[in-house]
Amino acid sequence: MKRFSLLLVVSVLSMTLITGCTDTDSSESSGNSGGSSSSGSGSSSSGGASSDGAEGENSPGGSTSAGNPGGGDVEGSTSAGNPLSFNLAGAIGLVVVDSSNSSSLRLTDNQGTSSNLKRVNQDNSLSDAVSSGSVNVKNFMVAANNQVYLLLSTPVDSCILIRVDGETNEATCVDSSISNFIWNTGLFYKHDPIQFDGEGAVYYMFGSADGRLVLRKNLAGTITDLINDNISVEDFLVLSDGTVFITGKTTSTAALWIRKISPANSLENIFTSATANFMSLFPDGNVYMGIWAAPIYGVARYLTADSLLDNTNWMTLDINGLQEPRYYDCNEVSSRYGFGGWCGSYVKAIHRTINDRVYAIAGGTAAQGVLVQYYPEVVEPVTSVTQVTASQSVLTSLLLAGVDSESTNRLVLFETTTEMETDLLGDEDIEVYNLNYLNSNNHQIVMFDGLRFSDNRYVLCQVDLTNNNALTCSVTGTSRLTGFQLFNEE
Repeated sequence: MKRFSLLLVVSVLSMTLITGCTDTDSSESSGNSGGSSSSGSGSSSSGGASSDGAEGENSPGGSTSAGNPGGGDVEGSTSAGNPLSFNLAGAIGLVVVDSSNSSSLRLTDNQGTSSNLKRVNQDNSLSDAVSSGSVNVKNFMVAANNQVYLLLSTPVDSCILIRVDGETNEATCVDSSISNFIWNTGLFYKHDPIQFDGEGAVYYMFGSADGRLVLRKNLAGTITDLINDNISVEDFLVLSDGTVFITGKTTSTAALWIRKISPANSLENIFTSATANFMSLFPDGNVYMGIWAAPIYGVARYLTADSLLDNTNWMTLDINGLQEPRYYDCNEVSSRYGFGGWCGSYVKAIHRTINDRVYAIAGGTAAQGVLVQYYPEVVEPVTSVTQVTASQSVLTSLLLAGVDSESTNRLVLFETTTEMETDLLGDEDIEVYNLNYLNSNNHQIVMFDGLRFSDNRYVLCQVDLTNNNALTCSVTGTSRLTGFQLFNEE
């Protein structure tokens, strides 16, 4: 398996949980750039997203301790006493399945475990990712260097969040002191629930035993709780220098805000009359924010070099008599309500291509999904996929799945430099759920799962872009797969 070298993630996890086993499949594989998260059980989070502690917020960095929270070694066995070990090496990806559906899956080399985490093999088959013992995975994400973070429904040795090395199978407990991890998912764009800075510190949120929300920084076992009282956080964004942007509200006053926590742990208000619908770091080094409140009603950008909001909105429209300065007028970009109705402030996905263009899937409701380029200029490209439901960046291209103007299922490869698109479904009629890209053995492959309409079956499919876009599909069972992700390429 190849490693993804664009971002070095330093392990901050200090306790070994299990002993990994060696996979006999030694073939190398690679996938899309990491850092995306997936839901295992369909639950939006583990625990609540707000806390009702005492009035007044603790100053950032007010709680710092050394060592792995919770302390003590873990033995790494399940409640049944069987040693817990994983079998990820050589796999190209992972999925979570409905345990009641396991008997109908196309499983190879089944280890007979009852775990719902399955590995995706290069031949499109699925097999057990757990080789001994049993775990029930609620959510997971594949991060850089093929580090897999698993949120467990039931603790193993008092640990609900573990990290498994996708190459060595070694697993460690991230933080044994937490029991209510917050893993936000939903209709609109959110950042990964586990994020990293350039020093390798890990950032995550959880609910404390007494009902408070905690945003924690974990650097090689040294813990800093950036917030831990009287606060509700909708989303957070970590920059490489350790700057953290958060958006949410003060619990006791219901005051809405967007704030910045500096690497030195000082706190700064950026905007105080609304929360950010999205926050994203763009190629120019500035943080762009969707805000539906005066005087923005669109997208603003925070100038990181100057530590302030740009006085000119990145995009907006005239509303309630306001005529604010802007670089782009949303009414001139697109007449489609999914974008123009909210002036691009609500998005479902954001993608950055290797030629430093940023695209968003804009929309304020479940039925809206409009492809719009947000950077370096704001324009609406022409694509046959009029309602985008799944998307992924691939080098200078985008994978777009959804329906066209006649409500026909579509999957296309959209080349951003030419705005030409290639149909990838051919004669098949498949509703696509999760999209991934794999560059393996000089073959560029698109992998996805979905519902095939011709026989009403759930399938796992590959499109070989280097072989005339040949499409092959395997039936996976009677229930859909959840959280299909590939490992990262080098």
